[in-house]
Amino acid sequence: MKKYLFNIGFLMVSSLFAQVGIGTVNPQETLHIDAAKNNATSGQNLYEDDVVITSDGRLGIGTITPITKVDIRNSSLTESVIAIGSTSQTATQAKEGALQYSGNLKLSDGTNWIDLPGKSINALVYANNSSNQLLANNTEVLIRNWTEQEDATNSLNVVSGVFTAPKDGVYVASFNAALTSAVIPNNSYIEIRLKSNATQGVPEFRCLNSYPGYTTGNATNVGSINCTGIFYLKKNETLTPHIFHSFGGNRNLINDASYNTLTIYGL
Repeated sequence: MKKYLFNIGFLMVSSLFAQVGIGTVNPQETLHIDAAKNNATSGQNLYEDDVVITSDGRLGIGTITPITKVDIRNSSLTESVIAIGSTSQTATQAKEGALQYSGNLKLSDGTNWIDLPGKSINALVYANNSSNQLLANNTEVLIRNWTEQEDATNSLNVVSGVFTAPKDGVYVASFNAALTSAVIPNNSYIEIRLKSNATQGVPEFRCLNSYPGYTTGNATNVGSINCTGIFYLKKNETLTPHIFHSFGGNRNLINDASYNTLTIYGL
């Protein structure tokens, strides 16, 4: 008889109370689990550790008001956001941070569903240089102390001038440079050397600008040059820009950054 009465009582409780609470006496949804048992009957409730299932089948983790089928957003804004699956909701309805899959991953910015790229970000470096770096005669000099304008993968060490490949791939490097105006002797030259430690493909590209003899003797002018090379680099292999000249004495990079530029792009 006791068992029979208990079952009747259980059914009555189930029918009278449409919400079930585990770890809480004040459930807010059809099923409400308060893992830390820290939701008071009055005062401020803490929902970051809660799990709920709503009457329309939505799952909330860390929130008691899920908007999407799976929602882990909460007021602390310290957790990741995942909402997987296809939906007819607009991005505004799903709100910022919702994620759906409909042929590809799409992320809501709160206004539009944005297609996410299917591959990792390619390297893109644009830097210039106004350091007035000293360039000794007949010496290969690594150009350092760059000012970054863009570095999508944080791959260029601006102090050392060393670019490190973030992944295996083909990289296009272009280097433009100019030296301060000075005497340019007959039969001298300036050379850019784009060097890498690549184990495949061409590891080094050189471009030369020569100054043949003048009928009137030496001339005073700016020495300038540009060079572009294509490298196959494996992840963590490096690429560096160098200058070599035979002008007979020390020279300096011109201190105008618009003349001294380095661009590296991963295809």
